[in-house]
Parts: sequence; structure tokens; C-alpha cells
Amino acid sequence: MDELDPLLNDCQSVCTNWANKDVPCPDGKCFGFSVTLSPDFAPIPKDQPRPQPTPGCFPTGALLALLPLIRRDLIEPSSIIIDAKSGTSGARRAASVEQLFAEVNENFRAYKVGNHRHVPEMEQEISAALGRDIALLFVPHLLPITRGLLSSIFMRPRSGTTESDVHAAFEASFAKSRFVRILKPGELPELRNVRATNFCELAFILDRRSETLLVITAIDNLGKGASGQAVQNMNLMLGYDEAAGLLSTAPVP
Repeated sequence: MDELDPLLNDCQSVCTNWANKDVPCPDGKCFGFSVTLSPDFAPIPKDQPRPQPTPGCFPTGALLALLPLIRRDLIEPSSIIIDAKSGTSGARRAASVEQLFAEVNENFRAYKVGNHRHVPEMEQEISAALGRDIALLFVPHLLPITRGLLSSIFMRPRSGTTESDVHAAFEASFAKSRFVRILKPGELPELRNVRATNFCELAFILDRRSETLLVITAIDNLGKGASGQAVQNMNLMLGYDEAAGLLSTAPVP
């Protein structure tokens, strides 16, 4: 299932407040599940008895960058700022003035700052990793392209955190992942490298001058950020090869 947003324990109030949807939840939970982690962190076991929700596009790009660092206590969580830029297909396929060609072409703007419906999904997983609640600053932008999502995540490293520590955290988290590419020093993610794929490119820069750690991820918002990751989950649940149907695609749009 893709983007059953946002699937929190208190999902009814969250859906009402963040997604502007009145969702009936008799037991206070949607379909009896709530965790929305990428299978690149924890592969879904075969024959799982219940549906597995797939993270949304913005949470995927952000959580792949943040959870490995939080789990090793390498950053100060309160300093996290997520700046993400998505193609127009990431703003839903709906008829609206904001998505008309004349409004998007040769333009670039932020949207839904402070009330984007993917915020609670990100806060849920980061809070779970921390063992306490956290509030995030998330600023989504709309790019004048059809598909692609580039996330720049800024944070302050803990005292003593080194580049080796950061690299080791990502290597340990994604050593068995077939879809997360950790780039070499000096290389940076680009949208054209992941277009119409289920891959994520990831790179980081530890800037000592400003004492800031920057992690950049690039995904296809309709692939890794949506249906591609859903197929990856389905493959694992049914015992198929994880990459079945994901290495050769015909992108639409």
C-alpha cells in the first residue's frame, strides 16, 4: 500500500489536522499498523500477516538520510532542518491553478510550509528512533520538472563526530541495500541519475567551519518515493527477488 498517510497510532486526529481527511478509525489505528519505514532499513519478512505501508516521497528522502545518524547519536536532533525540492508530480495529480503549466514553468517556489501532510510521518519515525517526541522544520519546494526529489538536510553534529563516523553509520545501515547508493567524497546526488528508478543517491558534507552536517539525497518521487518502493515491499512479502520489476521500467509520466 502506498502513502496511506499518515499512519500514526492516533491516525484519526492526524489525518484530520494534517491531511484534511475524515478517516474512520474505530480502534484508533488504521488497518492495525503504523510503522512506515523503507525496506532498505529493515526488509519486510516473507508472509507478513498484515499489509505494509510504504513511506511517502518526502519521508523517504529525509529518513534515509537521518535515521542512520540518529541511531548512532551522531547529531543534535533539535537542529534538523529539511529542505526538499520535488517535481510537480509530487504535489499530487489534481487539477489546480498552482499546477498549471503557466504557473510552474520558469518558476520555483516553496509550498505548504508548516502544514505539509508528510510532516507527522517523518516526526513519527524520528521520534521512535529517539525515544521521545520531536518537532521538525520541513520546507518543501516545487520544481518546474515532472519527477524527481532532491532533499538537503541540515543538522549540527555532536561534539567529536567525524566524517568516518558518518560514513560508517551509512555503510552499516545500507550495506545490504540494493537501492541506496552512497556516493564517493566529492560526488553529489543528481536527479537525472535516479529518474524513473527505485534508487536513492546519498552524499554528505561535514562542514567544520560552520559546524554543520549536510546530507543530500536524490530519489524519483514516483519510484523510490512511491510505487517503486511499494513493489519492493511486495516482492519481499511474497518471497520474490527484491528487485523484480524494478530494474527496467517504462516511466509514465
